[in-house]
Amino acid sequence: MAEDNMLDSISYYEDGEVIFAEGSHGDMMYVIHSGQVELSRMVEDEKKVLIVLGRDGFFGEMALLSDTKRTATATAIGRTMLLPLDREAMVDRIESNPTFALHLITSLSERLMRTTSTLITLITAIREHNDEQIQRMLSQDILY
Repeated sequence: MAEDNMLDSISYYEDGEVIFAEGSHGDMMYVIHSGQVELSRMVEDEKKVLIVLGRDGFFGEMALLSDTKRTATATAIGRTMLLPLDREAMVDRIESNPTFALHLITSLSERLMRTTSTLITLITAIREHNDEQIQRMLSQDILY
């Protein structure tokens, strides 16, 4: 995508503005051009921050790739500029930009490794009936 066309597609969000809500339908992913985005979800009526992403981070790909509802709420932190990509634009960008494709794959792989590590720790704690460790794990940001 040419830089001029990319800048024409940028969406702006103000501090605290919700980009999308957990449980909503998703047909876009977003790449952060500037600012930050907080991803959170409700767990037992309590907001849990999963991660805060910055420049060049991306989010929303799960709903786009798997045609499922949003698993988290995305909220702008400070004035934030995002590049929204629908499925066709994402595929075009992957095909035309190997660096973007590698960044996407690497980031998804890192997220999967963190999740796997957390699950192994949690399963071990359950097997050992370590209630203190289980509670500590459940209170951490383990979902992203």
